[in-house]
Amino acid sequence: MEKLKCVRCAHEWDQRKPGQPKRCPGCGAPYWWRAARVAKVRIVGPLGAPIKYPFHDLEVGKSVLIKWPVRVTPPGTPIGPDGNRDYKKILSLNSCISTHARRSGKKFIREGRPSGLLVTRLK
Repeated sequence: MEKLKCVRCAHEWDQRKPGQPKRCPGCGAPYWWRAARVAKVRIVGPLGAPIKYPFHDLEVGKSVLIKWPVRVTPPGTPIGPDGNRDYKKILSLNSCISTHARRSGKKFIREGRPSGLLVTRLK
């Protein structure tokens, strides 16, 4: 038989039965052949919890690129000139940046790029 290796915990073992094992004998992961998912930046928090944006912890002079949100629109729905940007979320993101700046006393510059919104902290 062949030698198997868990992608998640790097445990190696010899296969005893034909077919794919249901779990890793080392860590017990059911998807031992697949890498663990990488945590994504959460834009919307649970009800009552503060929303954490990547520009909250930004240092002076540093920048962060926030990717444009994309929506799938049903046929016949009017959309923006580029065809895929969700302008409601972009406007809410802009208002979040200005509200955070006003409440914390920070200053930000927002620049639109084809790949996303570049936020630079000035003060």
